[in-house]
Amino acid sequence: AGVASLRLTLKFLLDSLPPDNTTQRELSFATTYSTEGIITLATQGGIAKLPRLLDLIERWQGPISCALPITTMNDLDQFLLFYDTNSNILNRFVSFHIFVERPPYQENPKRPVNRHPINRLRNLAMRNIQTDFVFLSDIDFIPTANAHDQLAPLVQRDLSPKTLWVLPAFERFSDNKKKPITDVNLIPKTKLDLRKAIDAKHVAPFHEYFKPGHGPTQYKKWISSEQMYTIEYHYLFEPYVIAHRQGLPQYFPEFRGFANNKMTWFVEAHLLGYKFEVLPQHFVVHMNHSGRKGRSDRGGDSHIIKEHFKHYLKKVYKVSDLELVLW
Repeated sequence: AGVASLRLTLKFLLDSLPPDNTTQRELSFATTYSTEGIITLATQGGIAKLPRLLDLIERWQGPISCALPITTMNDLDQFLLFYDTNSNILNRFVSFHIFVERPPYQENPKRPVNRHPINRLRNLAMRNIQTDFVFLSDIDFIPTANAHDQLAPLVQRDLSPKTLWVLPAFERFSDNKKKPITDVNLIPKTKLDLRKAIDAKHVAPFHEYFKPGHGPTQYKKWISSEQMYTIEYHYLFEPYVIAHRQGLPQYFPEFRGFANNKMTWFVEAHLLGYKFEVLPQHFVVHMNHSGRKGRSDRGGDSHIIKEHFKHYLKKVYKVSDLELVLW
């Protein structure tokens, strides 16, 4: 896609939005590579995180479906500059799917709430892949080196339709806590590298302070394991997974910003009968950034959307009121 024509099209979509924050537009432009490969990495992120996409390409080396939000002309200009500067490598690996909307309403502009349309973006990325298998991840989680080509023969041979393969999640700490991690070379490439980084206390299990999120992965078992193993689903579990694309649920689209957006997808996957198996050699590492510590949904409406999600579960899956008390 030519940068000039892309700018005209996206500017038209942005200008055509009504001022009431109720309408969104979508635009996809794919590359020839997106129909090749075996597993597509479906990801999303804000415009500021676009440099991480180059790190993903370096490690993944397979097709990537990337959904991005554009709400202002500044967003548009930043995206097009990034695309124009890196078009050769992007056109080999990435298909972009743009979600265009007005800047979400802020009740108190001095204390803005995160309104990033995270689940709409995840759905947009997942909806536009062409391969039979999908790796569901976020843009600042970096996989092992050459992960696509290592995993492709395994999924074709061993991955069952109602199974989710879990990639244990870790986080890389910065030597200077005030600065984010920006160098992908600091991210372990292999399990051996990861063990060394853990011993050096540069890396730890992701969000270790919140055990339900990734604790069911059983990190201590994984570190010494050489074989795939099965784990049980627990409420609030939200790993990064590879799966057959067909049959997967959509992310509940009303969730925005922080809290509940990903874990509710796994609630639904569990109700659909998916089981979980942990890959023994592959993992993802979060490139830690500023603005994470102490974040919350205070002032947002995630708790209200969660009630909508519960009603949805009752209607679609006939979940009882007693079960919903736990949620």
